[in-house]
Amino acid sequence: MAADSLKKDATTGTNAPSLKSNVLYQKVHPNFGKSGFQEPLTTVQGFILGLLARGHTSSDKKTLELATSVLNSGEALSGSGIALFTTLLIEEERELKSKSLNLFVPGLGEGTPSERVQALIDIAYGFTLGFCGESQPIAGSIVQMNYKELNDELHEHLNLIEDLVHIDAASGANADDIKLVHETLSTTIVRLAELMAS
Repeated sequence: MAADSLKKDATTGTNAPSLKSNVLYQKVHPNFGKSGFQEPLTTVQGFILGLLARGHTSSDKKTLELATSVLNSGEALSGSGIALFTTLLIEEERELKSKSLNLFVPGLGEGTPSERVQALIDIAYGFTLGFCGESQPIAGSIVQMNYKELNDELHEHLNLIEDLVHIDAASGANADDIKLVHETLSTTIVRLAELMAS
């Protein structure tokens, strides 16, 4: 099964995630409080990755409109919020193309296990909103052909991310479990983007 192979691939990663070494996080986090986003930064990151995986690009003007309507209940972002969103969009697009995501998840010693799991849940939730939140498909997108229903692999990966949203952050996951979920989420997002682009 596709999800099983992703989990197997995810276990081969050796880099422990760290927010201190995450250049993009360090760039956007200090000003996030002034951005006007109603959701946490992790959810915003997931949302942007969902939009990009769905087929939007950093040059697509609709992305900001979607962020405002879906993430912010129609409430406008501040000027610094628009700048932050644009920076995230451009950088996440680069990361997704290079298949090397740096998710905003605290590393060992940077947060409690429940905080680390909650960050993964927030990213998965944001991704689901970005990927599935539009009623109209993007022109030329394979979504127009009901690809979710027709393609078993796409459906399986979406189910995996949706399952992550329902994890109990206080479940007492250990460091190895958190690392596996982190790497599986990254790999799954990259694969979904590939499937949508094929």
